[in-house]
Amino acid sequence: MSSETFFKDLESFNHFSGITESRYFRPAPADWYVVATDVVSSTLAVDSGQYKDVNTIGAAAIACAHNAMPDIEFPFIFGGDGASFLIPASGLDAVRAELMALMALSLNRFQLELRASIILTSELYELGAKLDVAKFEMKGGKYVGVFRSGGLSLAEKILKEPGNPYSLTADSSNSPDLHDLSCRWRPIPSRHGKIVSLLVRSRAKDQSDAYRMILNTLEEIVGGPLESVNPVDQSVMSYHSFWQCIKDEVRYYRTGFSIAFIRKMLGILTTVVFDSKKYADTIPHHSDYRKFDDALRMIIDCSMAQVEEIKNFLEDRYMAGELFFGLHLSDESLMTCYVQSVEAADHIHFIDGGDGGYAAASKQLKHQLSLLPD
Repeated sequence: MSSETFFKDLESFNHFSGITESRYFRPAPADWYVVATDVVSSTLAVDSGQYKDVNTIGAAAIACAHNAMPDIEFPFIFGGDGASFLIPASGLDAVRAELMALMALSLNRFQLELRASIILTSELYELGAKLDVAKFEMKGGKYVGVFRSGGLSLAEKILKEPGNPYSLTADSSNSPDLHDLSCRWRPIPSRHGKIVSLLVRSRAKDQSDAYRMILNTLEEIVGGPLESVNPVDQSVMSYHSFWQCIKDEVRYYRTGFSIAFIRKMLGILTTVVFDSKKYADTIPHHSDYRKFDDALRMIIDCSMAQVEEIKNFLEDRYMAGELFFGLHLSDESLMTCYVQSVEAADHIHFIDGGDGGYAAASKQLKHQLSLLPD
């Protein structure tokens, strides 16, 4: 397996339970780089009503990397208030420049401070960490990364440390390439009762068995496969108005009079007025409402009875010392889109819960972790 094509060459799986199968995981190449980003003080920003902006900047980091390396497949994960991904050495300079430009744009146009760092995987290994990667295939041939063994969590911890030597500095001399990033959809209301933003971290020695049990239990509670509680459903989705799209997306550019911005507005007008049904029909299958990076992350649409069952299950397992969790309820989910083409499988949709979603759920998880004895 070539290092440059590491992720492209990985065997993929298309059933989410594959996250519990060790045979799909491979160590990340020592010469790849781990990129971690997050919005500083995201909880305060969410509390002040900027949760959609926080999501946008989190997803923008992935879009920047894609546009900087258009011919390279790489594993990534969206965390609500940030993102993490792995890149080969050939993409380092281009991705670094894009992220530094995004950091400046985030502060100047969204009033959000984005921090980012890039660390060589071999340096994480020298610190005693491991980092294993797998490849989950969404329906239609779109792939996202799955991470385990703690290396990504260590990179994210280093990102937030004072004096982090791997941190990047904002650069306002250029604009990041966000021409494929889109926030055209209104918040998606719950069909069943509540949108559940869920984080679960197992404490078991056998992580595969533990997460297999958790997934099986969740499917028993919702009465079927997790696809049945996907919050993205075309029947309750609608676009923002064209003028709202202009207001939202002009912030991606240093000037609204650029050729790039005008082209994007023409693309939005075409999509909003002449909607592609084929594109809309495939959106649920290309939505990352479930993921894994040393913890299970889900945005699911449940009835209140199911919510209570999920809470009881998690609280019982938490009290038994088997897991930690964070759970947040909202009336809607949010979707931010990376769309290279509405006609092909070239689009992915980043999902978070309303009113803070993952960021709000993480407060409960962090509180539980803080109670651990030193």
